[in-house]
Formats: sequence, C-alpha cells, structure tokens
Amino acid sequence: MDGSIDVYRSRIFTFLVGEEKTAIGVHADVFASQSKVLNAMINGKMEEAQAGCAFLPDVSENDFLRFCQYAYTGDYAPPPFGILDEASASDNGCFEPKPTIEVPHEISEPTAEEPLDLSVEPALVGDWIFSPTTGLERSKKSLPKYSSSSDTVIKNTSKLEDCAPVFLAHSRLHLFADKYGIETLKCLALDKLHGTLVGYTFFNDKCEDIVELVRFSYSNDNTPDGANDLLRDLVLQFVIAQQDKVGRSEAFLSLLEEGGPLVRDFWLSVQNMLLK
Repeated sequence: MDGSIDVYRSRIFTFLVGEEKTAIGVHADVFASQSKVLNAMINGKMEEAQAGCAFLPDVSENDFLRFCQYAYTGDYAPPPFGILDEASASDNGCFEPKPTIEVPHEISEPTAEEPLDLSVEPALVGDWIFSPTTGLERSKKSLPKYSSSSDTVIKNTSKLEDCAPVFLAHSRLHLFADKYGIETLKCLALDKLHGTLVGYTFFNDKCEDIVELVRFSYSNDNTPDGANDLLRDLVLQFVIAQQDKVGRSEAFLSLLEEGGPLVRDFWLSVQNMLLK
C-alpha cells in the first residue's frame, strides 16, 4: 500500500461481494495500488471504473473483509477454529462440524497421543520440504517469508477443534489474490497456510479437516487441473509427509476412491520417495 496519507483522501469505490451483493466501500487509491487488475477495474476504461462500483460474485463477504484488512494494514487475521461435539471428534470417519459455533484458542491442553512414526523421509517437491520431524520448510526457491505470518499462526490444541475454517480461509484468499494479480497477498496467504499446517496436531488420527483441505485444493472449480498450482503442491507435500496419519484415514481413502488428479499426484509423490 502507498505509504502516503493522501490515499485516504481518495474517492470511495464500492465492491458488491458475494451472491448477496453486500456493498463494501473502500478508498480507491488504496485498492488500485494492490494490482494492475484492480487498478484497471477502479481507474481504467472498464465499465466498473465509470460506475465506481464492481460486482465480485466469487468471493464471500468475510473473505473480502480479510482482503480489506490486508490492503490497509499489510496483514490479515484468519477466522477462529470451529468446534466439534464429542461424538464427532471420536469418530474416525466423516464428521459434521457445528458451523455457527466459534471457540477461543485457550482450549484445554491436549492429552497424550500415540507418537508419530518418524521414519518418513523429508519430501522435496517444488518450493517445499516437509518432514514429520521438522514440519514444512522452504527450499532455496521458496516463497518469501513474512514476519507477520509466524506471529499470527494459531495452533489446534484439542480434538474438539475443527481446523477446516482456518485452512480454507487461507486457501480461498490465496486463490482470490491469484485471480486478481495481488502477488504479495497470494504469497502471504500460502505462507499462513503453511504455518498452520506446521503447527497442526493430530488427535486420535482425526484428520477430516485435513481431508477437507485436500478436497478443496483438488477441486477443479478452485484450482484447474493441469495447472502448476502452488496450493496443491503445498497440501500434497503435507499429506505425503504425514501419510502415517492421513493415509490411514477412512475420509482420505474415500477421497482417493473418487479418482482424479489427486490419485495421480499422490502416487507420483510416493513413487519418488520410494525410488530415492
């Protein structure tokens, strides 16, 4: 964002977000500076620029507000974890989270669980190195590290916490930024997702929230098949490194049975590890 305070004197541009067309007014110069795409939308010859209003049907109000927070401050806060009931948390199959309940992050300390199998070798694909012992790290060609990211990462501390809302919020913002050419936000959102995955704790092999992230990442509606996608790459390497947990999950096995690019990518990654 332009450091000059003059941007706050700029005209108000209105975004209508989501199918409900919720109106959100922003300072035109602040948002035009985020990318060439947004600059053309706000200041160019497009119809939206002339009207001072743009309709963004493919982003939710909450996700867009996180983008607003980023545009004004350079960072954004993820949503809190969801909460599961005891029966759902104890079931290793699919579960139904309570969507409207949000929990604070001062949850009771986790109980002792089975130790992770640390025999899995670190996997290196693209920009990420990931192992059960050290977590997901960046290779020499990695994305830039944002200091704000590590300060705002939240970690699950209970089997009752559903991490999917946090995983998906970072993922959606990454894809939103990719679509509109906001490169710094694109990297930041992926970096925050990385940090959340590194801090993820498995409880009784419960990983349906991880599987939900995999499903989202491999949905052709979100990340087109055949593309060199950073989100898929990151999520897949987490799954490979934690295959002793995720690979035994009924939810993940059911997802593999559906076929598609996930099966191909999963097998190629496993094969590469076996051939090392």
